[in-house]
Amino acid sequence: MTTPLTITGRYDRHMRRALQLAAQTYCSPNPQVGCVIVKDSKVIGEGFHKGPGTPHAEPTALARAGTHAKGATLIVTLEPCDHQGRTPPCTSAIIAAGISKLVYGTADPTHGGAERLRKAGILVERALPTGCDTFLASWLKYATTSAPWVVLKAATSLDGNIAEAKGMRTTISCPEALEHSKKQRNSFDAILVGANTVRVDDPELASERGITRVILGCDIPPDAKVLRDSNALAYCKHTDAAHVSALQQHGAKLVAIDPHDIHAVLADLASRGIARLLVEGGADIYESFLAADAIDELRLYVSPRLLPGGVRAFNKEPGFRLIESRRLGTDTFMRMRRSE
Repeated sequence: MTTPLTITGRYDRHMRRALQLAAQTYCSPNPQVGCVIVKDSKVIGEGFHKGPGTPHAEPTALARAGTHAKGATLIVTLEPCDHQGRTPPCTSAIIAAGISKLVYGTADPTHGGAERLRKAGILVERALPTGCDTFLASWLKYATTSAPWVVLKAATSLDGNIAEAKGMRTTISCPEALEHSKKQRNSFDAILVGANTVRVDDPELASERGITRVILGCDIPPDAKVLRDSNALAYCKHTDAAHVSALQQHGAKLVAIDPHDIHAVLADLASRGIARLLVEGGADIYESFLAADAIDELRLYVSPRLLPGGVRAFNKEPGFRLIESRRLGTDTFMRMRRSE
């Protein structure tokens, strides 16, 4: 029988620091993890995971603590792994270093090692909620369901519209919001738009990481900017053979899946290692994903502008709960997650 965990809030400050460390890099499909080691009320080691195949947060922090780690407390955002993959189990490093207490934020549903550490004589405690579960929500979903975490991003006017008229390109966001939106792409594996958005806006969907660009539908011009290299997927069930050839010559990879079958598209993306997906539009795509109940999080950039009679972003309120709100220039940025 597993010994009940002590729930502690003593290390909130250090756990917040561990979360800051975890956020320094994007390491999909692995979880972002941060670690802090404390002894005699002093931080003696810190670390975070930089990506697949690199040392995990705990061994990195232990290496920096050196021999001082013996008898110390290790605080980590995610329960240490007890699994041999491309790197050794973190539990082995923790035991070998002589750590006396472990405090972790989120339980690992895949290869958690708290029980092994407890059997090795280490005091194991679970931290009070400090944001770890929220921070790791996307990884938890992918790890337990093999489905990507889906974020819908929209820039709207104050009256909830995304364009002055259907088929008309409309810039709504202020420069600060546009820059923030572009940087957000770096924390995703893929970005998705509909064919209509490609035809009207001809977006590059650029990012610093060169993420996969996904188009629902193949009715797009072969010279579209989104097809500038081979890192583009287009989903379409039926299309003209000559058009298919033209798209492929420009680098597109065509997938014979109905673009209206959102769950089939998501399953295919997951099979390609896409753990986090950013949906950028347009209105028909928003409605398709919401109707399929496939959205985990909304990110809205709301301008003070009014666009009376414009194209609605959503036909009805999505019903998500607000988790973050802040100003970006003249606009307001809001993050919302589905209500449980």
